[in-house]
Amino acid sequence: MPGRIYNVRRTWPLPGDSRVLEMLHSLAPAITDRVLGALEVAVDALPEVAHPGVLGPAPARQVVARAVSADMSRGGAGIEGEAAPAVQLLEQLCPGASDVVAALVSMLAEHPDVRSALAAAEPAPVSPYPASPPSASRRRASTGLASTGPVGARPDGVADAAGTARREEELAGRRGAGFVALGVAAAAAVLRGDERPPASTAAVVGVGLGAAALYLSSVAMPVGNAEALLARRRDDYPWPHMCSGRVLVQEHRFGLVERALPAPGTPDVDSGPFDDPALFAETGLVAAVPGGVVVRSGRAEGEVRVTLRVLAEPPPASSLAELERHWDEIVEVSWYADAGFASLRGPAGMPHLLGQGPPWPGDYRLRALARRRDEADVDESHELWVWPAPPAPARVLRGTDRLGHRLRGESEPALPPEARYRFVVGPRSVLHEGATVTVVSGADRDEVVRAFGADPARARSLRSLMDEVDRDGWLAALAVPEAGAVVVIEENGFAGSQPETLATLSRLGPAASMFWNVKAMARLSLARDGRILAAGELGMDFPTGEEIGPDIAPCLAGLDLASWRDRRAIGLVVVERFTGYGLCPADLDRLWNDDLAHRIG
Repeated sequence: MPGRIYNVRRTWPLPGDSRVLEMLHSLAPAITDRVLGALEVAVDALPEVAHPGVLGPAPARQVVARAVSADMSRGGAGIEGEAAPAVQLLEQLCPGASDVVAALVSMLAEHPDVRSALAAAEPAPVSPYPASPPSASRRRASTGLASTGPVGARPDGVADAAGTARREEELAGRRGAGFVALGVAAAAAVLRGDERPPASTAAVVGVGLGAAALYLSSVAMPVGNAEALLARRRDDYPWPHMCSGRVLVQEHRFGLVERALPAPGTPDVDSGPFDDPALFAETGLVAAVPGGVVVRSGRAEGEVRVTLRVLAEPPPASSLAELERHWDEIVEVSWYADAGFASLRGPAGMPHLLGQGPPWPGDYRLRALARRRDEADVDESHELWVWPAPPAPARVLRGTDRLGHRLRGESEPALPPEARYRFVVGPRSVLHEGATVTVVSGADRDEVVRAFGADPARARSLRSLMDEVDRDGWLAALAVPEAGAVVVIEENGFAGSQPETLATLSRLGPAASMFWNVKAMARLSLARDGRILAAGELGMDFPTGEEIGPDIAPCLAGLDLASWRDRRAIGLVVVERFTGYGLCPADLDRLWNDDLAHRIG
């Protein structure tokens, strides 16, 4: 019927479900239906062996009617396949029948003759798959990069992915087939040998499959299964591989490790060098430890954003120049993976990105990148790049943050000029998402408000507007008499960045505005004597070099206008240099809380 869902499986038990039915529901309906289709002819051909009374008295007709109604109310075969509803109906008609079959399967499976027959059906053990990483030519072939050998070749002798998958499926399939046969035979003997009407083929196969799965869940896997699964995981691992997420840090640390990362100072834990106070003295960011690496975060507790990139080969040298534009610290170290599939973890915490590391043991090179470790209120970010490589000395490719200098025992660098405006643009600021900050030098406050098209006589606070449905089109203006300046902010507004408005303001005195929004726009505008001197997107079309005049050049000195980092704060530095005044935390507090706001228009 239209709108009905046919591909949903129920994995939770309902009251009264047997353990066999619970196990059957844990299997996908497609699996149970395929087994039913393969066995129904053979099951119908099995001879019936009478053993009356094994399942107790036959149910009355009204019980049958209630059972059929209950089965229809649960959704029928369309949702759960044919086998599960048939077993549900059977358990309504004959409670405990599935448990009898499960007990018989368990008893037969432990019988020496049956156990020998099942063991004979399993594939013979094979030699373990190679545990070393594939060669460079194989990695190039798997990533589509140029290779000197034939595409897809495995010169190191590692089995091809299809062969590994067949081996793992053969182990699981041949073992499972024997137990399914045992379960279905036992179910047919029990459910069709009583004096009552025989159970349906779907019920027989469903109970047999569920009973076999229930027994297999309690016994060890066959010899060679772990090796086959591991080999398949390794062959399925993509080159290159990338994942990202937020990792919980504790005591300034997280790691890419193959075992739990203990918290510093944890007693009675074989943490080795994890507790070494000089662990980060060499690089200031990352250190190799047994089975992985540990990273020093700026944030003491909480979460940091982490991206892991596992590469087939070393990154090109040309990529470093681009990375230096976006990252404060770039460090490389070598480490040895004891087993493979390392996880991103915080100390004494749950793994957040489990088993995402390179899948083979061996030597690797790791490039760690970090930014914003010095800034407590911003979103700290890290990236870890990993590729197979022989051991080599640690290298600091870029070291600019203050934390890295302290850890390496170096003198801390001076803060960049834009650092003092991070209070305006940081995540805890009321102007974080979008705003325009305008400063006019040598002007009267009321004249500035009128130049925006607002009435200075009607005022309220920006804070009071937070509950208003319509908050657009408001400004707050603060006169700073000791500096001879007027500061204007617009929360999520942009009037001060409009050329006409800024040109009008500049007739009152030098005027500059910085606008930003959630779409990563960052527009800086400078005006004097009714004329726009420079305007544009920082990092894009804002004029630089010979395009600017000698009166603007000093305002841009020492600032990286091409960088996409801290563009809003850099713009506020230019505003301060051009007008002679910069917004301070006390100004922002008054502009937000005092009755200094006016409606534009």
